[in-house]
Amino acid sequence: MKKIRCKFECVQNKHSEEYSGSVVEFSAVVEGSEENKSFSEYTPSGELTMFVSDKTEAAKFFEKGKEYYLDIIDVETVEKPKKEQPEHLKVKEYKLRAVYASKSITPVVKGRGEKEMRKNAQKEYPGINIISFEQLG
Repeated sequence: MKKIRCKFECVQNKHSEEYSGSVVEFSAVVEGSEENKSFSEYTPSGELTMFVSDKTEAAKFFEKGKEYYLDIIDVETVEKPKKEQPEHLKVKEYKLRAVYASKSITPVVKGRGEKEMRKNAQKEYPGINIISFEQLG
């Protein structure tokens, strides 16, 4: 099972000066509609208490007496978004115009910037004389 859906009613949304936010309390639904009766068969009781900071709109989102779905999802089954690498850490490809062993060549060399690209070019083509280069893509 990867996901469970529960249905809760907001029973309190009380502002707290002490914590600069709201204490929001929920209770599992048990009556009021056929859907609620169905939910109460599987979750006949349940409580949830959250502190919600005033710094977010969520503090005003929850209304006493209103019903909400609560989806509980196993975090291991959710594909995590991949962090975007900062531009200076991305490996780029460079097309060179160079002279190597008395011949004109146009190799493609990778690097995280000009300095690393030149270093990699020297590793692959010792003594290379780079005339010009352009970043690809």
